[in-house]
Amino acid sequence: MGIPSSSDASVWGLFGAIMRLEREKAGMTLRPLAAAIPTDFSHLGKWERGQHRPPRDAVSKIDSILDANGRLTKLHAYLSELTELRTCSVTSAISVSDGDMDAIRRQLLSGLVALGTVGPATDLLGGLDSLRNLVDARVGTSQLAEWEELAWEYALTVRSRTDIIADLSQDLLAVQRLAMAAPAAEARGWERVNARMTMLLAYALGNAGNERESRRWWASARRSAARADEGDLLAAVNAVEAIQALYEQRPLPLIQTRIDAALTAAQGRPCRGTASAYGAQAHIAAMSGDRASALAALAEQARIAEQLPDEVVRDELSVFGWPEARLLHTRSLVLTLLNDLGADGAQEEAVQAYPSAQPRPAALARQVAQVQMHRAITAVRRGDVAEGISMAQAALGGLPVDGRTRYIRYVAGAVLESVPAVDRARPPAVEYKEYLQLPPGERT
Repeated sequence: MGIPSSSDASVWGLFGAIMRLEREKAGMTLRPLAAAIPTDFSHLGKWERGQHRPPRDAVSKIDSILDANGRLTKLHAYLSELTELRTCSVTSAISVSDGDMDAIRRQLLSGLVALGTVGPATDLLGGLDSLRNLVDARVGTSQLAEWEELAWEYALTVRSRTDIIADLSQDLLAVQRLAMAAPAAEARGWERVNARMTMLLAYALGNAGNERESRRWWASARRSAARADEGDLLAAVNAVEAIQALYEQRPLPLIQTRIDAALTAAQGRPCRGTASAYGAQAHIAAMSGDRASALAALAEQARIAEQLPDEVVRDELSVFGWPEARLLHTRSLVLTLLNDLGADGAQEEAVQAYPSAQPRPAALARQVAQVQMHRAITAVRRGDVAEGISMAQAALGGLPVDGRTRYIRYVAGAVLESVPAVDRARPPAVEYKEYLQLPPGERT
């Protein structure tokens, strides 16, 4: 996060002091705690000194590592609400004495001691009300850059966090308030933030299995992206929806409409949306058994990938990035669905494209598991049903319960669908089908 403004520096300085007290109480120094998060220890030091506002995800991890029983997470949420609702223009001047500031500080500190204990932390709530009055009454500066950064942070974490929908929806609400009060010169910037966060909420809802709500939010995301007047963003919204719709098994004509809209919005420009659209096109063709069209779409995707900006290619974790691993992942899936002789090589290339360092980030671990299930499909189709099912079960069982997203379940189901009819009543297939039907927490 950025450097706090003068109106909220004392807020995050207070938070940093409490975080330092929790760390010292746990008997940890800066470096071990920073390594456990993980982050650079200099960042942790700046958070403790109130020089930077710590991200929500990092605070959650720190709270868990220090066994703070949710105290830091709750406090961060309270203080974030205070700072995010500052107005974008001058409201009024205020004069506060040192004695008044000290009184508020004592009230807050007293309340923080009670936070997490039995009974209401009345001192904290009263102190927060007083602090809110100070923050709201001071001169605020534009928060557009901070919210652009927050949208980017969500893009990095939306594929790995299972609890993101509540946070994202609350922040999207705050964006509406801020955008309405923003100066005209910033209108397009706020429309861009709104479109990105709306798209991420649609994606998160679909990934969590809330298909009905997701579809409505995708419609809102398309309208938001069109309002932002950015072709590349509109292309990304349509293309990512098309890919998610494939895994949700929505009607192919509707998916084709989204692909066409993405390519129209991009107008041939090399961007994330164009690359994804050609990947979805190849996927549809492979499902239909149209080998020539599938390979042609893969070739177009590869051509676009060679022209992508460096910042898009280097972005390995964000929804808006398109590293080489995604290109190879698509190729692995499409050649697997085609039962192509080159599927083995494509699968190996895809696995090798992902970072080998362990543990992998959750999103990358899931993508590797999907490629392992591509291998399982190939094994099944070549007659080794038991081995293929064993590979698929191992890939699925290697993921945490909250890592078995719709994308994973789709490919896991495709393994079963690849089993010849004659083998579906035999023990390996029957047991695997039963395994897939178990509640996630009961699969081992």
